Formats: sequence, structure tokens, C-alpha cells
Amino acid sequence: MKASALNEILSNSVFGQFLSEEGLRLYFPDGIIAQDAEANSRGCRVKASAGVALSGGHYMTHSLFDTLTGEPDSLVAYAPTTGIMPLREAWNEHIEKNNPHFARCLHSLPVVTSGLTHALSIVASLFVRKGQKIVTLSPSWDNYELMFGTRIGASLVPLPLFDNEYALNVEQWVDRLRSLGQEHILCLFNFPNNPTGFTPSRSQMADIAQALTQLAREGKKLLVVTDDAYYGLFHDDTCAPSSLSDYLLDAHENIGIIKCDAATKESLVWGFRVGFITFAGKAVTAAHLEALVEKVKAAVRTSVSSCSMASQTLLLRAMETADYQGRLDEVKEVMKRRHLLIRQAVATEGECEGITPIPSNSGYFSSFAVTGDAYALRRGLLEKDIALIALDEHLVRVAYSSLDDSQIARVIHELYEGVRNA
Repeated sequence: MKASALNEILSNSVFGQFLSEEGLRLYFPDGIIAQDAEANSRGCRVKASAGVALSGGHYMTHSLFDTLTGEPDSLVAYAPTTGIMPLREAWNEHIEKNNPHFARCLHSLPVVTSGLTHALSIVASLFVRKGQKIVTLSPSWDNYELMFGTRIGASLVPLPLFDNEYALNVEQWVDRLRSLGQEHILCLFNFPNNPTGFTPSRSQMADIAQALTQLAREGKKLLVVTDDAYYGLFHDDTCAPSSLSDYLLDAHENIGIIKCDAATKESLVWGFRVGFITFAGKAVTAAHLEALVEKVKAAVRTSVSSCSMASQTLLLRAMETADYQGRLDEVKEVMKRRHLLIRQAVATEGECEGITPIPSNSGYFSSFAVTGDAYALRRGLLEKDIALIALDEHLVRVAYSSLDDSQIARVIHELYEGVRNA
């Protein structure tokens, strides 16, 4: 289907109103990939359609791969542009299990991307224009600025995650969004948050959803993107167990939802680079979702062509094993224990002028606000063989996810000592 036809389908949806110049141009052509996919769907045994080396219908590849899965074809073949269907279905089941509104409301089947960064990059390509203001939480992952600001030329508007008392202040957010003076607002939310490791409670999530819904009732068009990279890593019962996208799924016709998540942390396969992008919204139709997936297919085709077949196959195999969830739960318990050890180490250090721990209850990280130079503090700790991250002049991030239990107290002590001696 040509771009003009896809744009016409989307024209009466909130997604269509956000399409960028590139988003308007993109479509998935009836070319090599589409024609080969049609041949595969028909089960053609005489195939002169794909540029691959076959013999007897099997891939001519290395014998090493026989020892890995016994089915080398499943590792070295080109994956479908949207990803292998059993994996998309399995991830959809995972989403619906943990987000009850997704199980009841119309949404697209997740499309496989080359990691969550790629999913967000697709969002940038399809829906963000040069000079456009987009709203992100502050502090945030530094790659947002590179993706949306440096590459696209958008202007990132920081939405303070906490007020001056380190409390979540949703009313402050509403005032900030109204002050933009825009009828169309793209918001990017990341929970559990990187770098703070904070996830709102159930009631706080509901407050956020209610605030955004109120803006929608006032006539604002909202495209809400959720970066759920660290979903499921909840360390205590203060965390809402569902994604913010689940709270907004059927909130208002003026709200479109784009859920970006990944197997990266959720499935313990960091280097596999398997992510997902899913569309939903109260007013979306099956035709809207089909058109959006076609746009995503074009974005995938023109960037990575298709995502790694080996990664998708191995991930799906892992998800099908009997001990898959058990292993995930084991690692979650380790992260929960390390988070507790961080809190205990901070309590041991006590009050210290010049450093304040930022609220954290989930994810991989704890962050600290410092009044001194965070970059100088980081360099001083490197001299003591301790590595952490300075994200701006007054913020440092500790990834306890990569620390052994026995290392945690020393890292926190040296961090506080660095502040005391500055």
C-alpha cells in the first residue's frame, strides 16, 4: 500500500496527526521482501525469489550451527520484517499477562525491533519533526537527547520527575504541559526510570493517567510513548506492577499509546538486541493499527532491513523452556537484594552535606544529587578503581546491577567520602 493510502487511513486518528515528514513518506513497497514473503506464505518449493544460498531448500551455512540448535536454518535465515510470528505472539502474551487492559483492548501485535533503542528511533522517525517540542522526564537516559535532539533536531522539554522535596508532583507536570502552548504533545515516559530507579505507585500512576486524560478532554492531542526497558524489576510493593501505557490504553480518544519494551533486561539477553513496539489507543481501529505496522515495516526495512534471526530464535527457545520464568525471578531477587544493600549502605553513611540520595524502588540504578562537580567526583573514584556514571554536573548514577553484594558498601562509602573530601 502506498504512503498516500496509509496516510489517508491514519488521517482520522491521533497517530496520523503526529506523523513527521518522514513518517508521511514511509510505506512498505511491494518489492523483493514483500514478494518473497508472499512466496513463503504460499509454501513455494521452487524459490528463485530471495538472495540466499540454498541447497535442497536448506541454507548452505557452517556446520557449527548444527551443534547449537540442530536447526541451522532457524539461525541464519532472514527474519520477517516484523519479526518471527511465534516470538511476537509470545511477547504479546507476556504484555497482556502483566497489563490487564491490553488483554481487553484492541492493540497491535508487537513488532520486533533491533533493541529498545531502535524502537524509540522508529518513533523519532515516524512522529517527530525538526523543531518540535517533545516532553521527557528529567533526569533521563542521555540517549534521548542524541536520538530526538541531535539526530532529528527536536527540542526536549524536561518534565521534572520530582519537586524540590523529591516528591512526585503531577500537578506541576500538568502546568508544564499546558504552558507549552501546543495542541499536539508527544510525551516520553520511562518507568522504572533510568537513571533514578524510580517507579510510581498504583495511585501515582492513576494520577498521571488522570492528568493526561484531563488534558485530552481539554482538546490536547497526546502521543504517549512508554519506554519500559526495566519493566518487572520492582523491588518493593510501592511500585505499580503495570506499565503507564496500561493505565492510558482506553482513557480518551485524543490519546495514542506507543509501548516500547525489550527482552534486553526483561529476558536477560542484553546483547541480543531484541525489542518491540506496540500501538494502541481508545479510538484506534484495526485499519489504523495495520497502517502503523506498515509504516514501522518501512522504517525497519530502510534501517536494519530485518532484525537478527538468531537472536529471535534463541530468545523464543529460552521463553519456551520450563525454567524460563524461574530464572528471571532468581535474578529479580538478586536485584532486589542489591537495592536493599544500597539503602542500608546509604543509611550507614548518614546525613552528608553535599549529597542526597534520589528516591529509588526499582530497576538497576540508584542516583544521587551532588552539589559539587559530579564529573570531578567520578574521576576521583576512578583513581580508586571504582566506576560510576556522571550524567550532568550534579548527578551521579550507581548501577548496583553490575556490583557483587560484597562491593556495594565500599562503593557507597567511597562515593560519600569523595563528597566529604571535595
